[in-house]
Order: sequence, then structure tokens, then C-alpha cells
Amino acid sequence: MCLTEESRCTVAAHLFPLTAAEQNKYEFRFIGQDLPRGRAVYHIGFVPKNKNIFDWAGEAFIDTADFQPVRVFTRLSRRVPFLVRSMGWNVSGIGYELDYKRQEDGHWFPTSYGTEYGLRLFFHINRSVTVSMDSSFENPERLP
Repeated sequence: MCLTEESRCTVAAHLFPLTAAEQNKYEFRFIGQDLPRGRAVYHIGFVPKNKNIFDWAGEAFIDTADFQPVRVFTRLSRRVPFLVRSMGWNVSGIGYELDYKRQEDGHWFPTSYGTEYGLRLFFHINRSVTVSMDSSFENPERLP
């Protein structure tokens, strides 16, 4: 995967909980095994070790052969503090879903990303924010 501080990826490395550096901050639990889209996966859950910080919690489906994420669901590990919410600020339901697919050459490529959350500011501004992105990968060696 290309999620490092030096990479050219547009996603910041600290936003993805399964990088080598970020894994140390989480507690993982084995939920089971599954077979989505014909690939055997381990289904794991994760929460931050430090319960007092705002970080990601969620679930991941990890390919049993390549040990690469197939699908990751996240949410914030804690609610916005009551004092902040009572001042008219709140973000609810923040998290994301990220899907990966193995390409013919063995590389894993993100195929979709989605998020939806509510934003409330100053008691008067209430918005729902939705982002949905799909991508495809064309191997340049196979193009005419």
C-alpha cells in the first residue's frame, strides 16, 4: 500500500488505522472468517487503546492469502464532548468505508470510498455531508 508520509497518495497516512505505524495504537479482536466476492477474509474489529482520544474504531476484512485489506469500515471512537455540543457544534456519524480489489498483477487498488456525516454549527446550520467515489485501474501495459 502507498500510505506513507513520503508517498504521493492523497490520503494522509494517519487517517488509515491499518498502517504499520498506526497499528500500535489499536486493540484488535478477531470476529470471524467470511468469503465476500469469492475471497477468504479475516473479519477483525479495532478500537483505540487510549479510550480518551478521538481516533478511528471499526471493522476490517483482511484477505487471508495476501494479508491486504479488502474492506474497512470506520467511525469515530468517541462522541464529540457534551460541552462542545452544547455550544452549538457537532459532527455526528463521521467515518468512512473503503473497498480494495486485487488486480491481475497482484497489486491491491482502492475501488471505492464513501462517507456520510452530519454537521451542526451555531444551532442554525445543519448539513448532511456525503462523499462517494469509485475508481477503476487500467494497467498501462495492457492499453493499446
